[in-house]
Amino acid sequence: MVHPRERPKEYRPGAGFPSWQLVFLFVFCVFFPVLWERNLFEAWAETPRENPAPSSALARLPGVMINLSDFGATDMAYLSLPLQVPKGGVILVHGKWGLEEGMKQFTHRFAKEGFVALAVDLFNGQTADDPEMAEDLVRTLHPESAETTLQAAVRFLKESPRFHVDHVGLVGWGNGATVLLEVASRLKDVDALVVFYPEGISGRKFEEPAAPVCGIFGLEDSLFPPETARQFMGSLEKVNKETRAYFFPGAHDFADPKSAHWRPGVTEKALQTTWRFLEDQYSRHKRKRNGFWKELFGSLPGLGLTRLSSLSLTNRWIMLGKRTYGQRVCGAALGLRARQSLLEHGAG
Repeated sequence: MVHPRERPKEYRPGAGFPSWQLVFLFVFCVFFPVLWERNLFEAWAETPRENPAPSSALARLPGVMINLSDFGATDMAYLSLPLQVPKGGVILVHGKWGLEEGMKQFTHRFAKEGFVALAVDLFNGQTADDPEMAEDLVRTLHPESAETTLQAAVRFLKESPRFHVDHVGLVGWGNGATVLLEVASRLKDVDALVVFYPEGISGRKFEEPAAPVCGIFGLEDSLFPPETARQFMGSLEKVNKETRAYFFPGAHDFADPKSAHWRPGVTEKALQTTWRFLEDQYSRHKRKRNGFWKELFGSLPGLGLTRLSSLSLTNRWIMLGKRTYGQRVCGAALGLRARQSLLEHGAG
């Protein structure tokens, strides 16, 4: 006779798997992807992890001239890299003065904010020291040549194995902003455009831009008055609802260090507005293109899911985790190494 205390327990399915574990598993599977998709883990992932301090060479030379010949143009450009995980890439288009020191300083500022910054040279190495020479350089600029240079710059940031980024925006000043508007409809793989007080566009019609446009204007601009700027940006907003227009105290060229109208404090606020616009557009395109569930499960016509085998799901989770965690946690050290290599060996 078996003693009651020694009687074998009856087996029941699910026994030994407490209900609280099921609840925890359910909450984890539902909310973890949501938190990840909304980038709530990025603040922790991008916390500096004892990164090496920049060398004296980096402090002396934060940028370098490169050649775009491998990407469809014979022009040069000035490249500056961030010391953190890149937020994306940005192409800077100079105004009537050419690619001079002031534009290179803007390139450094964008890199300091976390962008892979590339300032193109539309004047073949020429710069202007006086307004007359500047006007001559603008008159000799051919739109077809400028478009070729900009397309090559976009390809450099999208296809370069060493400096590749997923998102690219373009920022132009004065005549450079006008060039952007002229070719905006034909630029491919561009997420955002920012134009600082474009010149000579009153009464002109442009083709539909391929990306949202942010306009930066001066409230005291006599060459492109605020009311005219509002009408122009309103016409663009009819095409793209993401279009934005911002007006700052100052005259035309208020963000040009070589201009008599330069206002450093206002320029800083305009740059901060530019950075926020670029980050918002990059984040918006990131959510559209790289949704977590699509990244995790793939696609299947009718269901939107692949075969949910344990092996396929495990592989997807591992690859997604490796790519995202590795880029965010190790990005600062990798960015520093890339800059050091760039200074020592060039961008080829």
